[in-house]
Amino acid sequence: MYKQNKKFPERLKKLIDALGLSQAEFSRSIDLKPAFISDLIKERAKSFSQESLLRLRMEHDVNPLWLIAGEGEMFISQKEIKSDRETDRYRMILRKLKTRPRIEVLLESLLEIPDSELEALSVVVEKFRKKK
Repeated sequence: MYKQNKKFPERLKKLIDALGLSQAEFSRSIDLKPAFISDLIKERAKSFSQESLLRLRMEHDVNPLWLIAGEGEMFISQKEIKSDRETDRYRMILRKLKTRPRIEVLLESLLEIPDSELEALSVVVEKFRKKK
């Protein structure tokens, strides 16, 4: 859980307004109960989970540091969004590799092949793919 500073409720209200959503719409968009958002605004609840902050970033491009501490801009930049998507893509590839250790070993071997020979290898791989 992340603890916010005293101006957190103001920033949360400002964010909801900037998104053009009601508190209920906002809460549903990040899989939280409307009552929890209300409690945050009224300072009856004191924190957001890391998971909720991640959903805010993914769903609405919100800068979690701005929301929690008032640092930076309200929304993340297009450059950061692009970087997040690239990172997510690499994480997905890594998850797949972890489920197939033989492919992981093969990939390590492929990384040793010089660039000049990759085209020939691509032809071989494509032939295997077409056999399916």
